[in-house]
Amino acid sequence: MTIVHVMPEIDFKTDNLEDLPERLLQLEREGKKIVPVRYDGGTAWLVVGYQEIAKILGDDIRVPAGPHYAYEFSSFGKVLLQMEGDEHRIYKAAVSAPFQPSVVRKHVDTILVPLANQLIDDFGEARKVDIYDRFGRRFGLNVISRLLGIDVTADEERPLSNRLATALQNRDDHAPFEERKRRADKAVAELNDMIFPLIEGRRAEPRDDLISYFVGLSVDGRSLDNEEIARFLRFLYIGGSDSTGVQINNVISAILSKPGLKERLLEHPEERRPVIDELMRLYGVTGMLNRTVIHPLRIDGLDIPVGSRLLMGIPGGNRSPDQFPGADEINLDHKPARTLGFGRGAHFCLGTHLAREEIRVAVDQILSRLKNLRLAGQPKKPRGSVFRIIPDVIVEFDEILSA
Repeated sequence: MTIVHVMPEIDFKTDNLEDLPERLLQLEREGKKIVPVRYDGGTAWLVVGYQEIAKILGDDIRVPAGPHYAYEFSSFGKVLLQMEGDEHRIYKAAVSAPFQPSVVRKHVDTILVPLANQLIDDFGEARKVDIYDRFGRRFGLNVISRLLGIDVTADEERPLSNRLATALQNRDDHAPFEERKRRADKAVAELNDMIFPLIEGRRAEPRDDLISYFVGLSVDGRSLDNEEIARFLRFLYIGGSDSTGVQINNVISAILSKPGLKERLLEHPEERRPVIDELMRLYGVTGMLNRTVIHPLRIDGLDIPVGSRLLMGIPGGNRSPDQFPGADEINLDHKPARTLGFGRGAHFCLGTHLAREEIRVAVDQILSRLKNLRLAGQPKKPRGSVFRIIPDVIVEFDEILSA
């Protein structure tokens, strides 16, 4: 089959693509469901439109998540992302209890709100801050640290964040795979040096934290060994810190970029949760979700070869007009459960409820405590393909109000 790339001027992995949603919607308007595109110097098949994306994400037999993540995140060890079938079902059922809504709600007043206020107090005399660096990054990392029962000082936060990102083989780093793998293996070893003694400590003296939960967990009739527990802890750390911190950054930027929205949320706090859900739909951190075809697949009259990479165009699917009337606007009638940012099917994000609660608390405290909050510069768009962040969100405010 002769492959002619659509939009050949861009690489859907390495280019920043501020206009990614618009490009995806253009293809959808043209009636496309799947098209070949350039990706990391090779070819991938870009899936377009809400319905087709949801169908693929729900098809864990022909296009499972595991093969892609087993390759890309091989240094991280086998965790839920790489598991399939009964193995995935059994492990996910075993580890999901601490992330149920009823459990997450208990952390709001004990962990989330106090931590948000502590980080705002840490602004000190500053009246101009980078919202990701000074709040979002720190909030996501410290929430997971406290849930796990790991004490992380302010000086240790950034090195820990860097190790976690490197352990994922730096998904946005375009160095050769072998070089990324070498760095990732080293970062995983450094993380294990921190995690293994904590696991042994909880075996001797359990506490009310997630490490102790995993130590006491029985999966399919057996306990987990230290390496299995360490893999899950690394998985929770990276999944629950970086993406949440970036999403807070994107939501705050969007609130301050839309005329009158901040004032509306200050006057009507009951609207904050549904508005945040809409902003996560419009400015989500998830760009392209990857899958690998392992069984014959036919989409829109095209036979997609086994072994092909599929890209799910999430920013376009979340704006599909047939699913979200007035898709480019905030519409409180849209149902958050229909958005695609947290995935679909068996690999629906384990930490969805925690992430949504973290973002709501963060927005509540930032809006309530930073008087006359505003952007220091011009509004910017998300950029990136696999992971989308609004860069350099610098905010100004006149005063830090009491909690």
